[in-house]
Amino acid sequence: MRLTQPSLSRAVARLGASGWLTRAGAPDDGRGVLVSITAAGRDVLRRAAGVHAQTIREFLLDPLTPAELDLLDRALSRISEN
Repeated sequence: MRLTQPSLSRAVARLGASGWLTRAGAPDDGRGVLVSITAAGRDVLRRAAGVHAQTIREFLLDPLTPAELDLLDRALSRISEN
């Protein structure tokens, strides 16, 4: 999925308004913006990552047989090599 520049700007603004990101001007480029995650943002990300991993496991991995998991592992390993 690709975000357009306006969509990305809106997303960053919303995350900033939630206190999860800070924005500052780029020192070497007046057009640029440096975005940093806040401690609150790290906390939200940490919690979201756990929920995301649990959802992937529940809906993608748990239904597979051991043989299917092995096939998936081999296929993803091959893809990651390229």
